[in-house]
Amino acid sequence: MATAQAEINAVIEALNDNSKDWYTIRQIAERAGLPVDTVLAAIETERGKLVRSANKTKSGENLYSLRDIYEKKAPFYKKVLGSLKNRVD
Repeated sequence: MATAQAEINAVIEALNDNSKDWYTIRQIAERAGLPVDTVLAAIETERGKLVRSANKTKSGENLYSLRDIYEKKAPFYKKVLGSLKNRVD
């Protein structure tokens, strides 16, 4: 099933927050008011707009951010390392 544009927009809006740079899937789902499966599908659909950190939470969950936020806030050396690993820190 394709993810509706409204659901994708809700995920992007949930990530577009100045109070925090990184969110887990569960946090994004809660902020967007969507099921976790829908958030996962939206992230897969919009991979060009989102980044996944190489770091994880203490419980092992992946962390996600908008690429624009990451590019504005991440130090240069982290961007270089991330491009070499094809991941972001």
